[in-house]
Amino acid sequence: MVHYDVFNGDADGIIALLQLRKAEPKTSTLVTGVKRDIKLLQQVEARNDVSGVTVLDISMEKNIDALYSLIDRDVPIFYCDHHRSGDVPQSSNLTALINLDANTCTSLLINDYLGGQFATWAIVGAYGDNMFVAAEA
Repeated sequence: MVHYDVFNGDADGIIALLQLRKAEPKTSTLVTGVKRDIKLLQQVEARNDVSGVTVLDISMEKNIDALYSLIDRDVPIFYCDHHRSGDVPQSSNLTALINLDANTCTSLLINDYLGGQFATWAIVGAYGDNMFVAAEA
């Protein structure tokens, strides 16, 4: 069985994953795409070897069908994002950290989740997502 890390291929997505894996090392298969290539969860949905999924910096709304498919298969999912989410599914196997505030990004959300362990990396992710005020704060 395989854990999948699914993330946006921009600075925010990459840096969010970097922080998370520095705090919680895990062997995983990476699934990403170029900036704005965000319908990535369907690549995992089609797999039979999924033991868990971490999703960072991709719109839940754009990946909702694949997300429901994984939930229905009882796959544990950690989902952190700041993009449009639509209705967030309620499931015991889904941990969702969603914040749509225009002044945040996934790197900052992961920074909060980790208690500021890698704040310098979070600042890099915020600058990469053009969150200059938040990065400087």
